[in-house]
Amino acid sequence: MYQVSDVARLFGVSSTTIRNWVDRGKLKCRRLPSGVRVFEEEDVNRVYRKYLNSTEGGDSYVEE
Repeated sequence: MYQVSDVARLFGVSSTTIRNWVDRGKLKCRRLPSGVRVFEEEDVNRVYRKYLNSTEGGDSYVEE
């Protein structure tokens, strides 16, 4: 499992961008009882592949 900061570091984007992707439904997460968002490895990998295949990188693919 990954936390927001881990996923942001992997993608090279801000934690705010990761939260925006979650809010837009482009990246799945669940919340622990403490409120911390956690991401499953398979969900992160799926979105990372999509991210790498986007022509502009960054936030561009979430606007599709």
